[in-house]
This record gives sequence, structure tokens and C-alpha cells, in this order.
Amino acid sequence: VDSTNGQITVTLPAAAAALDGQTWIVKDEGGSASSNNIIITGSGVAAETIEGTNQIVLESPYASVHVYCNGATKFFVY
Repeated sequence: VDSTNGQITVTLPAAAAALDGQTWIVKDEGGSASSNNIIITGSGVAAETIEGTNQIVLESPYASVHVYCNGATKFFVY
């Protein structure tokens, strides 16, 4: 995603709608995540966490994260 124009929130789909092992890569292509953070959240269902937390925040220029899903209830950092 391009962070040069401001903070960005990426919302993952519902875990039950994803395939077991399905992956997503989110990368700061704009290089401005230190001032315009990129926030990655679950679908909004309280039980659907990313490694036990509600969100991941990319705060470093050109940072990236690789996330996968168990196809049921959770997301994990890969």
C-alpha cells in the first residue's frame, strides 16, 4: 500500500470466509509508514485476532508483514 498520502487501515476479511492457509502480504510501498502508519486489523469479529491482538501497526519505512489464516477464527504472522 502507498502510505505517502496519510495513514491507512487494511481490514482483513472474516477468517471463516478465507481458506485455511490463505496469506496476505502488506507492504509500505510509499516508504512513509513512520509518519503515516499502516494499521492491519481483523474483520471486526472480536474473536478474530492477529497473533492474539486486534491489530498490527507498521511504523517503519518500507515495512511489511506476511499474515496467514487458519480458515476458521484466527490470523497469524508468518
